[in-house]
Amino acid sequence: MDYSDVYIKFAKRRSLLVCRGSPCMAELDARLDTCGRKAAVLWALNVVQSPVERLKDYFPGDGRFEETVALSRLWAEGKIKMPAARRAILRAHAAAKQTNDIVAKSLCHAVGQACSAVHTPRHAVGLAFYELTAMAYSCGMENFEDGADKKICCYLALLDIAEEEAKKSRPWASFIKN
Repeated sequence: MDYSDVYIKFAKRRSLLVCRGSPCMAELDARLDTCGRKAAVLWALNVVQSPVERLKDYFPGDGRFEETVALSRLWAEGKIKMPAARRAILRAHAAAKQTNDIVAKSLCHAVGQACSAVHTPRHAVGLAFYELTAMAYSCGMENFEDGADKKICCYLALLDIAEEEAKKSRPWASFIKN
């Protein structure tokens, strides 16, 4: 895959290395745009478990990220309204301001973006942008490409699964069903 833009942003120490328009994201971004809202939400709320687990190393004993995911799932199911989930999502994003570690910051934003996919599926791909940014900063660009290739393939495989899961009957909020 083409990571040329990531190398340039890494050299400039940008806070976000992967974004819309990054060649490495073309397939995933296009698939998330066309997969349907239910599949995008399922994908985001499943894939977010990896960043949540990694954040336990940076914020030991802090349950806000698990709570954010749990509340976002309830919101997607129509069991709670947006304000409760929104507050949790904003707390996840705010956690990035509590650390100077670029990897932790990126993972906090990955959680926030994934959970915001319930509001609009266009946020789902933000999870990948921030998680791949965290990967680049944690392992360095010399070790980034192989891991990123595998991660993007994993994202695509999990999207296939989410598309199948979205066809099954499950509780959904009325704004997602329609």
